[in-house]
Amino acid sequence: NGRKGWTLMMGTEFRTYDSKIHERVAVLDFRAGTFRICLVSVLMFVILTILCLVLPALVRAEKAVSVQVRPFSQVVGKNMTAGDLVDIEGPESVRKRINDIHLGSSPMPGKQKRIPGSMIENKIRSRFPNKGQGMSIVVPGIIVVERKGQEITEPELQALFYTHISEKVEGRPFRLKDVKIRGNRVVPLGSRTLKVDERQNRNIKGRVTVTVRPEVDGEKASPIYLSGWVDLFDQVVTAQRDIPRGGTIKKEDIGLSKQNLSKSPPGLLTVPEKVEGTVARSRIEKGSYIRDTMVAEAPVVRKGDVVKIVASSGGLTVVAQGVAREDGRMGEQVMVENTRSSKNVPARVVGPGSVEIVF
Repeated sequence: NGRKGWTLMMGTEFRTYDSKIHERVAVLDFRAGTFRICLVSVLMFVILTILCLVLPALVRAEKAVSVQVRPFSQVVGKNMTAGDLVDIEGPESVRKRINDIHLGSSPMPGKQKRIPGSMIENKIRSRFPNKGQGMSIVVPGIIVVERKGQEITEPELQALFYTHISEKVEGRPFRLKDVKIRGNRVVPLGSRTLKVDERQNRNIKGRVTVTVRPEVDGEKASPIYLSGWVDLFDQVVTAQRDIPRGGTIKKEDIGLSKQNLSKSPPGLLTVPEKVEGTVARSRIEKGSYIRDTMVAEAPVVRKGDVVKIVASSGGLTVVAQGVAREDGRMGEQVMVENTRSSKNVPARVVGPGSVEIVF
């Protein structure tokens, strides 16, 4: 084709190659291949040099390391590291690598935990080349770990219990005895507070149990349970004379006397004004403490009383006269005889001498 080269015909397709260009490409390819080979060789040389220099240094460093795992150690935090349990002699970099090894959760404050020595040794050796064969590691078969804490003393808890009861009884005299404490009184180190669960013990007398919830630096610790016997004293209403069944209790019939409510039956009445005017449900003997089940409200309407009958329906109201056929308290339903029709009808007591019929 007039140039130094040749043309190859393949079917209808012609491809022309310039011999000089081809030679140049071949030279460039050769040079690129040679460069890659040289680069790989240099990298391998650098790596081998580093290994030759570093490995002996590491081995020498390992030989200079002595690790002594203590058979008993105390920790403070929630989690343990090897630095809490070992004594190390060696370079700072090696000591840091060992000290940072995580060994799991610490025991509860004041409690102990047993750890196999082989587990700690394996964790240490796994951090170094060749499993740290050049290191000197002395490990007991079992390591005992105890978590440090602070104790909440019994006198402190008893004083808290006493204060809680004093606030609940509202000035009434009481006596606290036979106090028992359950739960872990050792809590983590730090600034602590003690809170009593206020949802408990609305009625403070007899056997009382409260829950104390400690907090250390704002974090809750295990609850502590306090129990004790509370003798609560108060003035209760007593009968000054025999009161017959159905008799209306008057002011001169009752008085007050001091009583230990913790050993008394429930429902003792302490306010004389709430007893005056009531009716004895059964006979009350002189000197007896009066309970709420022994009295009832006096009837507003008594059997035989003439009453006003009010009948209402819609906007229509009819008033008639009647006679009560039974006693009735406010709001109770009694039978009433209509004096005009002589018929007995049920009616609700709405006041003294007044009943109501609702259609």
